[in-house]
Amino acid sequence: MDDRTKTKEELIQELQELRAEVATLKQNSSAGNSSFRLPRVSGNYSSTLATKTQLLQLQPEKKFNPKVIEIENYTGQQLHQEQLFAGFFNAATQSNIGLFIVDKNFRFLHINQTLADINGYSIEFHLGKYLPDLLPGLAPTLTPLFQALIETRQPISNLEVSGYVPSQPGVLRHWINSFFPISNSTDDSIAIGGIVVEITEYKQAIEALRQSEFNLRTAQRIAHVGSWHWDCVKNTITWSEEMYQIHGLDPNQPALQAKVKEIERFIHPDDLAEYQKLVDRALAGYSFETDLRIIRPDGEIRYIEARGEPGVFNEQGELLHLYGTALDVTDRKQVEQALRQSELALREAQRVAHVGSWQWEKGKKITWSEEIYRIHGLEPNSSLSDLEKMSKYIHPDDFDLYQEMQKAAVTGKGFECDLRIIRPDGEVRYVEARVEPAIFNEQGQAIWLFGTLLDVTDRKQVEAQLRQSEANLARAQKIAHIGSWEYDIASQICTWSEELYRIHQLDPSQPAPVGEKMDCLIHPDDLWIDRQLVKARLAAGKPCEANLRIVRRDGEMRYIEVRGEPVFDYQGQITGWVGTVMDITEQHKLECLKREFVSIVSHELRTPLTSMQVALSLLDQQLVDPTSEDGKGMIHVAAEGVDRLVRLVNDILDLERLDSGKVNIEKQVCCPANLIQYAIDQMKDLANKSNIKFQLSVQSCPIPADPDRLIQVLTNLLSNAIRFSPVHSTIQIHVETFQETSAKFIKFMVKDSGRGIPSDRLESIFERFQQVDASDSRQKGGSGLGLAICRSIIGQHGGRIWAESTLGKGSSFYFTLPILEDDRNGKESYSAD
Repeated sequence: MDDRTKTKEELIQELQELRAEVATLKQNSSAGNSSFRLPRVSGNYSSTLATKTQLLQLQPEKKFNPKVIEIENYTGQQLHQEQLFAGFFNAATQSNIGLFIVDKNFRFLHINQTLADINGYSIEFHLGKYLPDLLPGLAPTLTPLFQALIETRQPISNLEVSGYVPSQPGVLRHWINSFFPISNSTDDSIAIGGIVVEITEYKQAIEALRQSEFNLRTAQRIAHVGSWHWDCVKNTITWSEEMYQIHGLDPNQPALQAKVKEIERFIHPDDLAEYQKLVDRALAGYSFETDLRIIRPDGEIRYIEARGEPGVFNEQGELLHLYGTALDVTDRKQVEQALRQSELALREAQRVAHVGSWQWEKGKKITWSEEIYRIHGLEPNSSLSDLEKMSKYIHPDDFDLYQEMQKAAVTGKGFECDLRIIRPDGEVRYVEARVEPAIFNEQGQAIWLFGTLLDVTDRKQVEAQLRQSEANLARAQKIAHIGSWEYDIASQICTWSEELYRIHQLDPSQPAPVGEKMDCLIHPDDLWIDRQLVKARLAAGKPCEANLRIVRRDGEMRYIEVRGEPVFDYQGQITGWVGTVMDITEQHKLECLKREFVSIVSHELRTPLTSMQVALSLLDQQLVDPTSEDGKGMIHVAAEGVDRLVRLVNDILDLERLDSGKVNIEKQVCCPANLIQYAIDQMKDLANKSNIKFQLSVQSCPIPADPDRLIQVLTNLLSNAIRFSPVHSTIQIHVETFQETSAKFIKFMVKDSGRGIPSDRLESIFERFQQVDASDSRQKGGSGLGLAICRSIIGQHGGRIWAESTLGKGSSFYFTLPILEDDRNGKESYSAD
């Protein structure tokens, strides 16, 4: 029979038979062969191991081959010892205990299958190999221990070792080890033996269970089984070392006497009657199995699972031996009690948390917890077929996903997804469905499935609201040009909002920059502000606020306002920082414009006022006769100053009313040719002073426009063209229609032959108080508001205005307007003086 298929009872029976053989061999060896010694609990080493070790050891120059040892050369006693040796290694393998023997040079002489599997090599591959060569990851730990053991000859017990082995590279594993020297008949250490118990899964289970809600101390522990032998002939009871430990006794104390009263002192008083029945049953030759309570010397009560096998009788029917085991099941009893107590708590917790569980076992129906019925809007334990339970309530749109989950489970994969279910009353609920990988039998068939359903309807609603809030926040940040950020000190991760990425013109899919990468985004001249006014204050636990310049990837410089404050934990320690970044570039431009506006307005006001003040002061003090030529000149200067101030005030008021929407654009059907002629008539006197003529080419068509405002635009453009054109020159006025996509437009052009406009000023001249040359307001007149007013008027008509220029050759000003559908194309060309 394959040892792996044996039951626990069969293994215990073999162990008892082995103990009987060892006892017999001990008697024989005491009578005639003093070289055979059994291992004592105190740690002396069996000559059987010594003999085996000597047989396995080879000269270093010879190739290791255990088959060289011929079994025919063994004496009968040696053969039996070899059988015991092999049985010892096989029994350890069945218990998942690793055994090995290495010589004094740490070369493997013997190893069982369990330890070979742990190391990741076959048994044959181990033999003759050196420990450092096979296990380089463990050699630095084991080599000093083995050297010390050989020198001191002191065994090492229950030593926990952690490390890496070739069977699972990169996986840290843990073992409990015991090492002992092996001596020959002259007590010379010839080898080292070891016992290895894998505890990796145990360590992992303990770590996971620490976080368990019910704080279960253990879920998987190595079973502690003690064995006993009652020699009825000698009237002595022999306990294994684990049996002593289970009872809280010293394993080195004298053997117990086979007296009921001596054993009874360990039995709990309430279990004495049951214990007496077991004794009677054992003496009658029957097996037994039951749970008992024992009381340790320190008063601690432990639960054991006591088992006894039928007694061994001689031919005369006299009882010779009794064998049995004791398994410490205290932890199991505690877990069972805790589980009983937690079942009610689990049901209540599932009800409160809206978590239901289900399981399916081959050959049985699917089982639902009470909460899973409630999630589906059903009465608990309602009678439903398996098919109805699993598919009836799935939303049709989610049925494919449900089938995918089933397929994954039965193929050995876990699965998790969100599904919708439909209750009997039609209500749609969201559930988070989880299923664990199926458990399969030896034929590869799924025999068990387990899963859970969590009602996440409320969470889905909250998530939808949160997504809406986040979208609203993102829109608000985008509109206000305000981005947010947060930095976690522990993870050293910085998180940016989408708007902050837009402000810096960076890809939102990339991690937010920190450290030197962030410094590269800040204008070099403002790095000291970031370090001293932002980072230093945040590191000191203080809020900060500062204005910086940043440089985008395309080289554009932007102005930002940075705000931040520290985040503290409950102990007052800084765990991170949060803050905002506002793009204040436009605000900065407005501030500059405001300062420029104040400067220009003050200049525009001061210049005429100064002239007026001087002229009027001279007249007032009668230093100049008003009727004289000088007096008339002074009055003319004062009058021009008044006109200039009136124009300035009117332009400012017009622009403000246009921008604020206080001026209504009253559109009507207008003829472009008539509007142009009216504007020329108003500018004719100014043009005649410089002998400037107009050349017109007008494609006439009806346009919807406010004639007064459009004439204001034309007179402004013509006034500028006249003032900046040389004498005896011609100003060209060109009007034509064009089509853009499905709409029709008309384009006006006013072209002069003046000095031209630099290319970098073609856009700024349409802003307030902007002129190509600051001296133009003094030499040419004008407030610098005319083109800004033109842009506002054209914009309110649904058109656009722009300029093109070549230095030294002149400038062309264009603006477009939409036209009516029933336009007429009549082109007229003529010149006007």
